[in-house]
Amino acid sequence: MCSSDLMAISGLCALAYEVVWFRVMDLFLDGTSYAFSLMLAVFLVGLALGSAVSRLIPQARWNWVAALGVIEFGVALSALAGPYLLSLLPDTYAAVQSGVPWLQAHPDTSTALLLALALAPLTLLLGVSFPVATQAITQGSREPMKLLGWMSAANTTGALAGSLLAGFAAILAAVNEERRRRAEGVELGPPMVDVTPEYGAVQQHSEVVDHDPEDAKQAEKPVE
Repeated sequence: MCSSDLMAISGLCALAYEVVWFRVMDLFLDGTSYAFSLMLAVFLVGLALGSAVSRLIPQARWNWVAALGVIEFGVALSALAGPYLLSLLPDTYAAVQSGVPWLQAHPDTSTALLLALALAPLTLLLGVSFPVATQAITQGSREPMKLLGWMSAANTTGALAGSLLAGFAAILAAVNEERRRRAEGVELGPPMVDVTPEYGAVQQHSEVVDHDPEDAKQAEKPVE
């Protein structure tokens, strides 16, 4: 497998992570715009900080390929740890609320901060991976600029593919869920996730929408 293929896979996974985390944050936050803004902000800040941290790595004759492998392994572990970190969210939420009085009056802020902290390790490692990959690919090359061009193009192409694949997968999941609901004959409201301490765990449920015929008749009456 050549370096361009590796960078394409890296870009594919990175954008797929973004789509998945956007869907996860949408379950916890009231509104898709807040979820998307938080996801994008955490990713951009994490990538910037990770790239800045990579400057602290000594520019010695390292085995940059091995270093890149270690970082990508860390990215995989961070992605796999995501569900576990989310399972800790309710208990952490309770501890934060009790320790910081200001956050008790701003529960959405508490949830957003905890989600950002859960996503931060993944984004930091992704930020470190690109400069290290640059060193690994161009090390010993006589045409480093040409390789950097191919690397950037492959990474962007993979990112586009990752966003499309993850997006279509999310759409298919939503369609299948809607079909399941219709097959059960129950009209359900939007899903909600409770992270309040009394639940002790993330509880996802749906509200049953009850249409009262009398309410419909009252709504149809003209206003005098």
